[in-house]
Amino acid sequence: DMVWSGSIYIKGLVVVKHGVVLTILPGTKIYFEKIKTDNDDIGDSELNIEGKVIAEGTKEAPILFTSLEKEKKPADWKFVYISFNDKSRLSYCRFEYAFTGLQVHYSEVYIDNCIFENNVEGMRFSTVKIILENSIFRNNTYGLRYQERWSEALIRNNEFIQNDFGVFCVMRSEDKTRFLNNTISNNKKYNFILGQQQEENIDISSNY
Repeated sequence: DMVWSGSIYIKGLVVVKHGVVLTILPGTKIYFEKIKTDNDDIGDSELNIEGKVIAEGTKEAPILFTSLEKEKKPADWKFVYISFNDKSRLSYCRFEYAFTGLQVHYSEVYIDNCIFENNVEGMRFSTVKIILENSIFRNNTYGLRYQERWSEALIRNNEFIQNDFGVFCVMRSEDKTRFLNNTISNNKKYNFILGQQQEENIDISSNY
């Protein structure tokens, strides 16, 4: 197990292995160095969490995940990637200038009071059990992009504003991702996109 505080610098791939807990203290700043190992336009530094992460900042001392570049741009670094994970928690975290600020797959995660800004994708998930609430998705290409795949997801009291696309439901949803009391508004191209295989309605009637 490990505790991070102060300033943390990541170059390349950092993996938190199964059975290991990473605790990130309030006020910690994690900087990802922009490196290229292939021919795409995405930086290749990333944090891959196979164990468990507890990243609980505060309003006064949030946790920051950002680019190390002086002139920061979306996709300077790859993502924070949580997979096969049990009961991770992220509160008062800020994700910026990534390809995807946060990806969650095959995991149970609680996320609240986070900010996703200036990324290609603010957040992406598939096959999860999550609660995502009280967070802001702003100035991303995609605010939230999800592929439901038997997920149990509660998306509650968030703001999806000023993105190119607010929420993108990839492929199809069986309406097991519940959207309650969110503001999905003033996005530049579309507020909510349905996947190409969507044949049934998605109930987002209790949102603005």
